[in-house]
Amino acid sequence: LSRGFTDLRKRMYFDVLWNTGARLSEALALTPDAIHVGESWPLRPYLSLLTLKQQGKPGRPPRDARRDVPLYDDTFTLRLRDHLNTFCRYRTKRIWTVSDDTVRNWLRDAVSNCNRQGIQFSVPVTPHTFRHSYAMHLLYCGADPILLKNLMGHKDFKSTQIYLDVLAMEAEVAGQYSVRFGMSEEDAAQLLNVQNKISV
Repeated sequence: LSRGFTDLRKRMYFDVLWNTGARLSEALALTPDAIHVGESWPLRPYLSLLTLKQQGKPGRPPRDARRDVPLYDDTFTLRLRDHLNTFCRYRTKRIWTVSDDTVRNWLRDAVSNCNRQGIQFSVPVTPHTFRHSYAMHLLYCGADPILLKNLMGHKDFKSTQIYLDVLAMEAEVAGQYSVRFGMSEEDAAQLLNVQNKISV
């Protein structure tokens, strides 16, 4: 999908969704202060999300309303750090000062651009698609279900169980096509083309 974006700020928003499993409004609420991509060795770079369901409540959110999400893709982490240094002047102001509808329009335009380039998607692409993809990629890579629950900000394990059920059904497909976290644009595009030919 990255081929559908010509604006780096728009692309970075969806890169954040893809690499963190954030909900649409959780990513929109991010400030540079919540992102830790500096020299933090031996700790992995991470960002801190305020769980969506706690954001609209008055007063200080409870401690467990925030969840720290590690960043597993080093290339993305470097690009995110460069993005913050280039576009974000204030540490406490939101990175993207736009509405939910604007984000959906960005995505709609990117999908249309991909279609014009001959890249077709077998499922509707919405902001929540990135969250689902994040969860499934972690499971493909062997993430512990309890860890996944915490990273996704699920209150009830039943929400996490849905992804485990899907994984059980698609394990053969994942193994056959070597789905992995942090695939290159070329590998992902080739995988989409193969799957489209099989479905025809």
